[in-house]
Amino acid sequence: MKVKMIVTAIAVAGLTATSVNAADNGKLQLQINQLRAQQAQLQQQVANLQGQGQTTSAVHVGSIGDSLISANEYNNRGLDLLKSLAKAGSNAPLLTIGGTLEADGQYSHQGSVGSGATSGSPAKAQYTNSSASGFYLDTARIDVLAHVNDWINGEMSYDLNHVNNSALNTGSLLIGNLNQLPVYGQIGKLYPDAGLFGLSDNDIYSDNLVKNYFRPDAADGASVGFYKAGLHTSLTAFKTNTTPDNINNPNQATSNWSAQADYTFNTGQIRTTVGAGYVSNMVNTNSNLTISGVDQNTGRIPMASINAKVSFGPFDILGIYGQSLESVNNRTGSGTTELKAFDIETAYHLQVIKPTTVMLGYSRTYGFDTANVTDTNSAAGPKRGQWLLSVNSEVFKNTTVGLEYAHVGQFTNAAVSGDISHYDVLTADMTVKF
Repeated sequence: MKVKMIVTAIAVAGLTATSVNAADNGKLQLQINQLRAQQAQLQQQVANLQGQGQTTSAVHVGSIGDSLISANEYNNRGLDLLKSLAKAGSNAPLLTIGGTLEADGQYSHQGSVGSGATSGSPAKAQYTNSSASGFYLDTARIDVLAHVNDWINGEMSYDLNHVNNSALNTGSLLIGNLNQLPVYGQIGKLYPDAGLFGLSDNDIYSDNLVKNYFRPDAADGASVGFYKAGLHTSLTAFKTNTTPDNINNPNQATSNWSAQADYTFNTGQIRTTVGAGYVSNMVNTNSNLTISGVDQNTGRIPMASINAKVSFGPFDILGIYGQSLESVNNRTGSGTTELKAFDIETAYHLQVIKPTTVMLGYSRTYGFDTANVTDTNSAAGPKRGQWLLSVNSEVFKNTTVGLEYAHVGQFTNAAVSGDISHYDVLTADMTVKF
């Protein structure tokens, strides 16, 4: 009897232990399943933040990768779009639509403001002590990015509010997959890569003078580039929009070419970009600058630029220098002069209720007073120097308001004597991107 009782007790104890262990194992497995579900949820949230989340439809409005396609404007536009697609990976939408709306109010003392529907480039007023003001819907642009497959994409930037310029800012075919190959190509209407010409397209309203006079406008062409580990190089062949008069065969399919190389690297907490650009003939490549008196005997007027950008903490600093590599005929008919310009920009980012940026820039030209050149936007002479001070804040998501003060020195009609007149422009700007 005692033996039976002992055996029974042992059996009951064993069953109890087994039940307890089974219950513990069940709880443990449940906790593991819950952790796995939470991990999957977190991974999906991270993917969504990186632009890699599943899209609910083939048409998408918003960011791709980590940026809006409307934020990719002129400097390295093709490369930036391919970077965004690489971050989005296989979840990139078939069609992405974005855009920009920008409204400006301007006041100018001793200067003019824009004309038509856009504020354009203010210039020296015709009459002394005069002033002008205006309000404009400066930009109404639609951006489209079509993702055909992993290697082929199409992009378009169309201006709904164009006045003097073409409505099609850019329209090109992008060929490449940066996740698979560091080489890419682009063909169509594009901005030729020829250097870094600004700290940011959105922080300062007015163009610095290097960008204003030296950066090539969008043109029909083809480009091939390389990007890996911070190194970027590109080579572009393009045809200028206005037939140049200083080359032997101005009607050939491509009358110009440009090159760019830049490298970005980190040293501790400091991020640095150094780069250089080249254009084989700057005549008629920039709509703001007309170079006269250049004929076939003179040959091409090539341009080169160098730049360096340094970012540390809340500060960004950029320096740009550009010049013609051949001399331009003087307006007097005797002698020649090289065209030169430099720009220094600095930005400070801070939090004042909303993200805010304060920027200060100064740019200066040389040789524009004696060379036979004309500022297309001004009946007077070209600009000599320009101070820019701006403050802008992202008041809502993708909505920026800003205020910019510009103090500009411009050569008069008697530019050969070096006479300079000054005027001031105050611009209030509101920009919405989507």
